[in-house]
Amino acid sequence: MAGLPGLNFSGPSRKTVQDLTEGEHEFNIRPNESVYFINCSDSTLSVNSRSAKVSAENLKNCTINVKYSPLTSFVEIVNCDGLHVHLAEGVSVNTMANKKFMFNRDEKNRIATN
Repeated sequence: MAGLPGLNFSGPSRKTVQDLTEGEHEFNIRPNESVYFINCSDSTLSVNSRSAKVSAENLKNCTINVKYSPLTSFVEIVNCDGLHVHLAEGVSVNTMANKKFMFNRDEKNRIATN
């Protein structure tokens, strides 16, 4: 049986950003695209558009700015140290490690640090 015309049942594509060091980096992601930051250090990483999902793994002393809630409403953080995340309102954080997060409200943004 053929698929229905105009429907795409494949999952979102993923943009992988890795090994960035020092500086400010901005990303415009398509809504059907996930962004995966891996092995970056001493950087500010800004997601300036709505994405499907934001993931971070093995980041050291970085800041992630998520300006719009991802379609999944989640940011996934795995094995990161010294990470600051500035989140759009309504975003949840999923962490795979035994980390302690402090949330402070700042007008429209929630700030999570570990």
